[in-house]
Amino acid sequence: MGKGSHNPSILSSSNDGVVVKSTEFINDNLADIPHRLPTLSEIKLKVPSHCFRPTVIRSMFYVFMDTVYVLLTYLTMFYIQKYFTYGYLLFPLYWYVQGTLYTSVFVLGHDCGHGSFSAYPWFNNII
Repeated sequence: MGKGSHNPSILSSSNDGVVVKSTEFINDNLADIPHRLPTLSEIKLKVPSHCFRPTVIRSMFYVFMDTVYVLLTYLTMFYIQKYFTYGYLLFPLYWYVQGTLYTSVFVLGHDCGHGSFSAYPWFNNII
């Protein structure tokens, strides 16, 4: 087992009760699998070109939604801590969720730095 091999001792039973080795079935199906992975340029040729063009509206929607999620998480924890005596016990969960949300904010900034946030470099620099 391992490195793409198969176990020749796998047995299967057919309807008539005869036990047959299934290596023939496995070998027939493996012949249909390509022997190499597609290259990055081959994948890019298959993806429609509009998927590679950033739009300002969609990009700003992501900024807006990330901001909303961060604020909602903050307000949720604020009110939990305010109204529940042991609300502070949920701080580790809050830290985890906020950390994940701030990672998405980092990704937006990272996209701006690479120019994939919008087609306008000045707009990427502002964001």
